[in-house]
Amino acid sequence: MNYALHYRDEGTDVHRLQEFLVTNFSAEISPDGLFGPKTRTALVQFQTSLGLEQTAFVDSNTFEALASHGLVLLTPPIDGARFGSDWPPRRNEPPQPNFALTKSLFGEFRFRHSPTADNPERIEVLDGWVEENIVDVHIPQLDKCLFAGNRHYVRREVGTIRCHRLAAAAFQQLFSRWEDAGLLDRILTCAGVFNARLKRGASNPRPVNLSNHSWGTAIDLNAWENPLGHTPVGVGARGALRELVGIANDLGFFWGGHYARRPDGMHFELAQLP
Repeated sequence: MNYALHYRDEGTDVHRLQEFLVTNFSAEISPDGLFGPKTRTALVQFQTSLGLEQTAFVDSNTFEALASHGLVLLTPPIDGARFGSDWPPRRNEPPQPNFALTKSLFGEFRFRHSPTADNPERIEVLDGWVEENIVDVHIPQLDKCLFAGNRHYVRREVGTIRCHRLAAAAFQQLFSRWEDAGLLDRILTCAGVFNARLKRGASNPRPVNLSNHSWGTAIDLNAWENPLGHTPVGVGARGALRELVGIANDLGFFWGGHYARRPDGMHFELAQLP
């Protein structure tokens, strides 16, 4: 394993490391994505607490120790690429998804708002709609990928997603086409498809406030690098997904990076059926 994270490195992994050390080992640092002196000191303290060699950087043994405690680091940032600005043009087709469109394509369901402390937008879908419409689909291209779960990422040997039965073939074709185009290495993590909830930040449980993840028709990729409400990272940057957009559009998927009010660069949503 050739991964390493050193003093003066910067990026998403450094930020995640800092948050982990603050949350789990009471490190007195402010997560800013820059591997500075305080982060180095906190990492040495982590290594010491576990009896590891005090290398002051994330070497192989430290990487494995972090993973065993729930922090799976990904891949090194690409120097100088984070601020790339290439942007695929938005097409007229597929259309931007909305409640009426999604309901017309994938049906309607009853639900009740069931918030939890860590998921205030959570809903419960009623009347057996999930059992009738949501299916498990194997995406071979996601085998051994890192999947989001319980606030950290877990590597899955088998890349299975849960999606709407009418969207299953489209998701399989999407990843197959990305593979044929040699683009799979752009995908670092998957945060899943079906997730019964309101839109992030919504509290009024009206149907128009439902996230389209509730239908199992949208997938989130490289979420750490492309957070909701931020300009998606540019071509060449670690976690950039812009090169995948053209193929996705061809297959009826709308890219969330083209949302005007609140960009969502991790998000690909099926907005057209064949």
